[in-house]
Amino acid sequence: MLEGPQSTTAGPPGCVPTTGPSLGRLTLGRLQEHSGRRVSGSSSACHCRQGPSVVLARDWRGFMSSSTTSLLIAVLGIFGTLVSGLLAQRTAERGRAADLAHAERQRIDDREYQAIANTREALRACYVALNTAALEYHSELNHFRYALEAGEVTDEMRSRLEDARREQRAQNAQAQMIVPDSVLPAANKVTIRLNVVYGIVKRIDGGFPPARPGESVDEARARIKEIWSYLDTMRSLMRESVGATTDPLTTAGAAER
Repeated sequence: MLEGPQSTTAGPPGCVPTTGPSLGRLTLGRLQEHSGRRVSGSSSACHCRQGPSVVLARDWRGFMSSSTTSLLIAVLGIFGTLVSGLLAQRTAERGRAADLAHAERQRIDDREYQAIANTREALRACYVALNTAALEYHSELNHFRYALEAGEVTDEMRSRLEDARREQRAQNAQAQMIVPDSVLPAANKVTIRLNVVYGIVKRIDGGFPPARPGESVDEARARIKEIWSYLDTMRSLMRESVGATTDPLTTAGAAER
């Protein structure tokens, strides 16, 4: 049997050329060997196609990866330095602001304390002057009363009584502007009763205006003694106002003086 002309099929370079009818007569082992050669040939061809540009690109990617990492680390380091500096500056500013606020509060507290201390000292001085003037006025009234009983009133006694009255009136007028409401009523009661006794003894001494019905030296003595209790009440309130220990004198003890 005559075989017709065989057509040859050209494969890729490095592969075994095959013909149409002859492919059917290839054994399984031949096909496997032939396929193995094609795969190996293709792999070699791929390796052969990797030129210098491919290797350079792979090396450049590695270089860029290292450079990027180093640059990122440097940027992060600079950023961390700047942020830490800013945070330290903000912390220091907050600390200074807190110190200034504390110093300002301390100055305000000191001024308030000094103002309270000055007010208390002025009040204490006013109390001392008012109490002294009231006691002096009371003492001169009592001396004048003794002189009336003995009929030995002199111009010097009258002058001392007028001086004591003016001093007590001046101190009482100053107290009206300083003394608190808790003490002022008691001080006013002392002033009123001292002036009542002054009017009695002056009317008895001068006869003009004439003494009122019932006014006498004995009445003056009784009223002078009664004033001690008002003086003690005023003094106790003064001591309490300035924070001193309250230990008022009794009326009986004061009367013995």
